[in-house]
This record gives sequence, structure tokens and C-alpha cells, in this order.
Amino acid sequence: MERVVAGDRSAWRELWDRWHRPLFSFLLKRCGSREAAEEAHSEMWLKVWRYRTSYDGRRPFRSWLFRIAVNAGHDARAAELDMWHFEPEELAAIPDAEGRDEVALRDLLARALHELAPVDRRILLLTLEDFDSAEIGELLEMNKNTVRVRLHRAREQLRGALEEAR
Repeated sequence: MERVVAGDRSAWRELWDRWHRPLFSFLLKRCGSREAAEEAHSEMWLKVWRYRTSYDGRRPFRSWLFRIAVNAGHDARAAELDMWHFEPEELAAIPDAEGRDEVALRDLLARALHELAPVDRRILLLTLEDFDSAEIGELLEMNKNTVRVRLHRAREQLRGALEEAR
């Protein structure tokens, strides 16, 4: 990142190569539509370049990068959550998902996620991206214990919604 901060475009390309897919996947889930995710993704990378000198090397780079993505996704989203996109392996991880119609399962999961508070959806999404509670707390400016409690409640709410649908 030091080279990017200095304006090195080849380092910028390396950064893009490493992070554009995971960030687009994150934004696709966050925004709900491909168009909104593409818009947020483009805007996010412009902001990374524009604000590269604000990066503090003493803090985790990934948190800085995803904070920009969270903000870009928030800005680009026209509706709070109209539709969610999940990969088949993510759907397969849902308890009792085996044997269910994939379209029905996606719809059920989208409706259950829509019922969560926006901050709880963000926490859940960031957890799916392998952020720990301390990192999520830093990104969302809340205590890591608050993150843990909200994540537990969100999981319980999702579990309840999925069990009701059986």
C-alpha cells in the first residue's frame, strides 16, 4: 500500500488484482443488485485512489479497504434490500437446506435477511467475509462485544425464520 500511497500505478494494479473480486462479491451481497454493486464497486475504487494518502499504515489495511466498500455500498443502494445473491455453497451451509429447491431457499433467505436490522445484516455480511468481531467493530464504529451480541441475535433470528419455514 505504501507504493499506492506514493502514486505507483503498477502497485495500484496489484491491489486491484488482489481485492477486486472479494470486494465485488461483498458489494453484490450488500447492494442486492448487480447494477448497484457495479456502481458501488467503481465508486469504491475511485475513492481508494482518491483517498489513498489517508491510509494509516499502523491500522489494518483490510479494515480500511472494506470501510470504503461499506460506505460505497451504502451510497449506491437504492432500496434497503430488495434481493440478495448467494453462491450455491453458501446456500448449502444452511441447516436442512439439502433437498430444498434452490430458488425457494434463496427467496426464503432473502426474506429472513430483510427482516434483520440493517446493522445486523452488515455484521452478518462482514462475518461471511471472515472479519472477526474486533475488525467489524472498528469498521462499524462499535464495541466488539456489541458486535458479538448483535451477531448472536441475528443468527438466532435467521435460524428461527428458517425453522418456521420447514
